[in-house]
Amino acid sequence: NPDPIVSFDPPYNNGILFPNPAVDWMIYDFSVDEIQMVSIGLFDIKGKLVKVLFEDQISAGENRLTFNTFFLEKGMYILRVTSESKILSSKKFVKAY
Repeated sequence: NPDPIVSFDPPYNNGILFPNPAVDWMIYDFSVDEIQMVSIGLFDIKGKLVKVLFEDQISAGENRLTFNTFFLEKGMYILRVTSESKILSSKKFVKAY
């Protein structure tokens, strides 16, 4: 499978994952209180890691993660943002086609 395309471009809204269901692209807008290292992983509904989308430092304030979903099979997935082994956010979405 080819790697997904991922980009961060602030500023945007907090904690919104759209469109849902997804066809080709997903956008996740979120904010954090301070600069920190985060890992953003994509998991199947059984909790198995499908792909690490991002692992690096992010800026305090609003952030946007954009990634393509063409490599995913139809089904339900979880996007999870963690920092220092703490889950900052966990959002479910459906890959439609």
